Amino acid sequence: MHRIFRIKAYEAEHGPHFNEEHARKAVSKMENEDGTRGPHWSLEETTALASQYGISLGTKYNRYDWFVALNMVYSDYYRVIMNIANTASTKHFVELAKAWLNDKDLAEGKMWYYYVYVMCDKVREAEMECYEEEAMKYKRYEEDDDDEFEKTGLYRRGSRRGMRGYRTYSPYEREYEPFSDYDRSKTMRYMRY
Repeated sequence: MHRIFRIKAYEAEHGPHFNEEHARKAVSKMENEDGTRGPHWSLEETTALASQYGISLGTKYNRYDWFVALNMVYSDYYRVIMNIANTASTKHFVELAKAWLNDKDLAEGKMWYYYVYVMCDKVREAEMECYEEEAMKYKRYEEDDDDEFEKTGLYRRGSRRGMRGYRTYSPYEREYEPFSDYDRSKTMRYMRY
């Protein structure tokens, strides 16, 4: 769960974009289709390719987003581009990365969100744990939705005027169980008027 809080804090500070540290970490873990591991292009090379092909960095994505996206396209689609174009021309990878980042369905942060919520297994697992914890909290109340007992609030042992020694039903408890005779006698012994 702490991973989710760290991600939300990072997004609040930097927006949905990579910084240099996160970008290098993300690219270093890539397993490329050509059998290599890590970045195919350096940060300086990807920035130079962006200016060479007229890609403006800073509007929808920054240079670190571009660095991760271009290397991701190479890592994931190397064989596809080789099969289609019969060449591993940098131009094909640049055009595909540019099209992928300029998706009209998402205003900004596509590479960041893809990395955090698709590529990071630990973040997905942490979110699933949070979801399951919350689901279990609400599931307990749905199971208690039977009209078998009237819900009267918090548990309260008998009062001076009520039925002594019996529980009233509480939505926070799983089952309705009257006290045993031992509990009732013990309770009655200590109740003095």
